[in-house]
Amino acid sequence: MERHLIPRKSSILKSSIAFYACLSTTLSDTDYMDEIRYLNVDLIIQSRVDLTPIVNHFGDGIFVLHNGEKDDLYYAYLETAKDHSEPNEAIDAFCSLIETLGTKEKNIWENALSRTFDIGYESGKTPDRVSTDISPAVIERVAKCGAS
Repeated sequence: MERHLIPRKSSILKSSIAFYACLSTTLSDTDYMDEIRYLNVDLIIQSRVDLTPIVNHFGDGIFVLHNGEKDDLYYAYLETAKDHSEPNEAIDAFCSLIETLGTKEKNIWENALSRTFDIGYESGKTPDRVSTDISPAVIERVAKCGAS
């Protein structure tokens, strides 16, 4: 006799109710989605060569979200290990790390297809729009690092 592992409707309903109760408690206990807020800055690097030497050089200064190959290209998605209250601080911290790259790592960095600072926000209902001021000093550092 062949047996299929299909949950009964009652167990699906109980699971859905439990999930909804958990979700609604979580949502009502926080300001989640009420106000747009800055989260962090990711550094996203795309290259034709392995980015592990750069990731290893940055060491404890970063948190690695992803470092690997996909479709013959290498990607590294990184965050600074320290939380920063605003984007200028996070980008500045990344620039400090980039400026310490050794010859091998700097060659990989300079030949990468893209080096992008991605400013992340948690979505919300207010305000109607959000703008981020990046200081001229930070923009100059980003340009000197060859990133965008």
